[in-house]
Amino acid sequence: MKQILIIAYSYPPLMEAQSIRWAHFSKELIKKGNKVDVLTIRLPGYYDDGLYLIRDVSVHRTYPGPIQSLFFHTKAALRVEDKSYQEKRKSIAHQCLRGGYDTLRRVMNFVLIPDLRTEWFVFAVFELFRLMNKRRYDIVISSHEPGVDHLLGFLAKIFYHFEWIGDFSDPMFTFYTPKLRRPIDRRVQGALLKRMDRVLVTNRRLKEDFLTQYPFLSSERISVLTQGFDDGFWKESNMPVNYKKKLRLVYTGTFYRDERDPLELFKALRDLKEMDVEFIIAGRNDEVVGDAKKFGLLGSKVIYLGYLKYEESIRAQYEGDVLVHIGNKSSNQVPGKIYEYLGARKPILAILENPNDEIKDLVLKLERGVVTPNESSKIKEAISLLCELNKKEKLYSSFNLSLEDVTQYSWGSLSNLLINGIGGDR
Repeated sequence: MKQILIIAYSYPPLMEAQSIRWAHFSKELIKKGNKVDVLTIRLPGYYDDGLYLIRDVSVHRTYPGPIQSLFFHTKAALRVEDKSYQEKRKSIAHQCLRGGYDTLRRVMNFVLIPDLRTEWFVFAVFELFRLMNKRRYDIVISSHEPGVDHLLGFLAKIFYHFEWIGDFSDPMFTFYTPKLRRPIDRRVQGALLKRMDRVLVTNRRLKEDFLTQYPFLSSERISVLTQGFDDGFWKESNMPVNYKKKLRLVYTGTFYRDERDPLELFKALRDLKEMDVEFIIAGRNDEVVGDAKKFGLLGSKVIYLGYLKYEESIRAQYEGDVLVHIGNKSSNQVPGKIYEYLGARKPILAILENPNDEIKDLVLKLERGVVTPNESSKIKEAISLLCELNKKEKLYSSFNLSLEDVTQYSWGSLSNLLINGIGGDR
């Protein structure tokens, strides 16, 4: 049995890619007989998503800091995640509040390294030392993002003896790091990597980049542990093939301007006037969905569901025909959603911004769907092909949608890799 502390700002009920990752991993570590504590932020009671995932985990919550605390409490007071609030988000009052917060966040992201959430450090450090003094941990795992988790792991490593594992879903130093701060952030990232005993990354490109940027790292110290999917839900679900006249594309997640932008997809849908196709979007995507409205697509070819809780988003995938993945601009950042899609047993439309995106090889090797560059004309061709397959009732038979062929990406299988690396009961 190992005594393990996980430092994870992003942890249920704050649902992000790293939250889901470490919710599943912490649960699996406990199943294997390890003792696990999690240090994370405290949120208002309004937030309750994903708590069922961590029922057996010992979670220690602390104040996130004045700015983020005000943000979370304001969202809770306004109940902004409720579907009934969707129309209110269009109001001038909401837009002013959101604009003020976004401006403040941009300023603080420049001031604090690596971003605003580093304000948690001052408040988390007291609980960190209390836990470190109370229990002799064999392993401390810090989860990025945000980078403040690694800063706390670094501090603990100075005063205590344990194996430190740093987990990176994305690099801390990347193309959207403020230009004036890039030399500092790169050195900070290097200093953290140097002190880590082991490094986990979610994709091969990031491992290659780390080895190139930081010669002191050895390949043996860095392991690729991808994001995954919960096979429990899909194992219990029958997957009936009910062909419908209208092909339903589904995207569950968050878009980002100039990074993971559906603009070219909207253009393709606009040009597919005669095709029976609809695009369902779930997630916090008010801004980019405005583009669909400009093209006259919203309410017709594009249906916006707004924010859905984790289980609801999985259900939306289940009810779709084709799951849409839009890749990041940077090849060393892979949205975790693609691995959820593998478990959903549905064809994937992978729209890639970067030609070196490793998701291209993943989707094509598994015969899981079609891959296209993020260009409206190419996307149009891909959707036309999928519509034709659907019309001929060959959509599902044209791809390998077996669950068995992707079990290595289930959280259970990935947890075994993690556990085998750190020891403990098997």
